[in-house]
Amino acid sequence: QLIQSSRGPGNQRRYHRSMLRRISLIKVTQTLGLSLKEIGTALNTLPDKQTPTKHDWEKLSRHWRDQLDLRIA
Repeated sequence: QLIQSSRGPGNQRRYHRSMLRRISLIKVTQTLGLSLKEIGTALNTLPDKQTPTKHDWEKLSRHWRDQLDLRIA
């Protein structure tokens, strides 16, 4: 599961700030051609229930950059 939400009054989905960041990241990486499976595998390396740090995002971007460079070549 890539994202998690809770239900608020009126049965609306509520997302924690860290989930909103993940959703943004998922949308951007999909436009780069990465599959949801690839994205999910990478996101599973991030800490649960806390907002990823700058270092966490840099680690992901380095990994994806290498993958994208291989595809371009």
